[in-house]
Amino acid sequence: MIHKSAVLSLSLLLATTGVMSLACDKSKDSSGAEAPATTPEDAEELAAMGHYAEAFNAMVAKPQECFKEYFKHIPKEGPEVGKRYRLFPRHTMAASGLSTAKTQVDEANKKASDKLEHLEPLAKAALSDLEQAVSLYADVHKYYDSESYKDDQGSKGQELHQKMLQLAESYRGHIDQLEAALSEVERQQAQRELELYEKDKGYSYWFRAFNFEANQLLRATEKDRYAKAFGELDKAYAGLKSFSDSKQGELNTAFKAYLGQADRFHSTAVKTSRALNGSEPDEEAVANLQGDLVDNYNNIVGVTNSLYQLEANQLLK
Repeated sequence: MIHKSAVLSLSLLLATTGVMSLACDKSKDSSGAEAPATTPEDAEELAAMGHYAEAFNAMVAKPQECFKEYFKHIPKEGPEVGKRYRLFPRHTMAASGLSTAKTQVDEANKKASDKLEHLEPLAKAALSDLEQAVSLYADVHKYYDSESYKDDQGSKGQELHQKMLQLAESYRGHIDQLEAALSEVERQQAQRELELYEKDKGYSYWFRAFNFEANQLLRATEKDRYAKAFGELDKAYAGLKSFSDSKQGELNTAFKAYLGQADRFHSTAVKTSRALNGSEPDEEAVANLQGDLVDNYNNIVGVTNSLYQLEANQLLK
């Protein structure tokens, strides 16, 4: 019952926090020339999205594991009468995640402009579902741990199960809507940021260009959409390689590390494309490759954060 795209988005939104923390009024590209200034409104929007990203990440981590643990043991059809289910107390570890999510949503709402006002109700709806689910999971855990199902012939277990099913469905819908809304804002922000560096197409441009297309590829799960996204990624990769080759052995050391991660991501993307386009695609193999893409992307994000730091100190040259 865990929502697949929500798990993927945990990785996708990690890239946002690196951008947010380094938002400033003026930036410089890798040649030292000033890029167009960002407005205070842009900076506020970036800061708000940073908080929303932290809230989202907190929600899909420890608290969401209550759903995973529950449905790992108890089938959708309902608990078996007379059976004791041994559930790990996931609810005890969910509290900090819920607290973080609440705090980050509140902070985001303080900074959010009118353009982002649609995010607040989406975030609060998902958070409300999750809070109820964690509380319900605590009741479920207590019910089976104390073997109370022996006293009521499992009737309360069935009642708890129906509530968990309803909350799982509600949460899945709300987190899906929040993920889609955040992703669209993130996409628009990334495009605007990319435009700041488009003229000179130096280091700052190329890591953003490849990251943008890599991000889009991760969202493309259907065959046709993937093919289109892969074509754009392939173009960005060719440009990235051409730029790197033009440095003739004088490539920035940190960027060289970034290039290595981009190579791995592109290679996995090629294998995924091949798997999707086979005469009889192996669904499990495709799913595993898509998981590898997420892992590769997370590695890219880690190196990208170093590039942002160098860029902020005018050392990305």
